[in-house]
Amino acid sequence: MLKNYLEFGSIKNKQKKRYEIKKGNLYDWYMLPRYFNDLHILDKFSKSNNLVKLSKELHHKEDLKFNFTILLLLKVSKFRIFYEFGQTLFEKIYFLKVFSNYFKIRNLKKIRWRGNDISEMFNFFCNNFYKN
Repeated sequence: MLKNYLEFGSIKNKQKKRYEIKKGNLYDWYMLPRYFNDLHILDKFSKSNNLVKLSKELHHKEDLKFNFTILLLLKVSKFRIFYEFGQTLFEKIYFLKVFSNYFKIRNLKKIRWRGNDISEMFNFFCNNFYKN
């Protein structure tokens, strides 16, 4: 059976000091902070409008093109439902909110967002911190 691990610590003068190591199914432990960091970067972008800096700081710069394409498709589609497998749905919502403000695109509030995830931690986070 394959298990993941995460190791946290510090490196000073090429000396490694481990603070903690976690083993097991750690998808949530890795992905939740990664998505949260992208949301934080998008929030900073919405105040600065610096696309170059945004593309350098995001975990996957391809997310810019992918989410902009989704924005355009939702804008021209007569269907106002978006379904995403996994909690990247919440990252999509935030991307589209930021892009629609940046490009002054309206009518995205009518979209019905749907998604699912098998992660208990992601579902807890989304149900309690991103209800709207």
